[in-house]
Amino acid sequence: MKMIKIYQKSSSNQSAERVTSWFKKRNIPYVVISKTSLCKEDIVRVLELSNKGFEEIIVSESKAPKLYS
Repeated sequence: MKMIKIYQKSSSNQSAERVTSWFKKRNIPYVVISKTSLCKEDIVRVLELSNKGFEEIIVSESKAPKLYS
């Protein structure tokens, strides 16, 4: 089984806390990647999985309500 990576902007992120709690309850292995531990390989891999590049993977606070409503 592959390790699930959770990319987290800051250490006080409620969404990431909910996700990690969900994985813990189900004994699903995961690792949290913070912006300080993000490496080139992580960025390249995420971009390979996207269709629109950075436009698709970076969500600003102003765009988030529209995307997740």
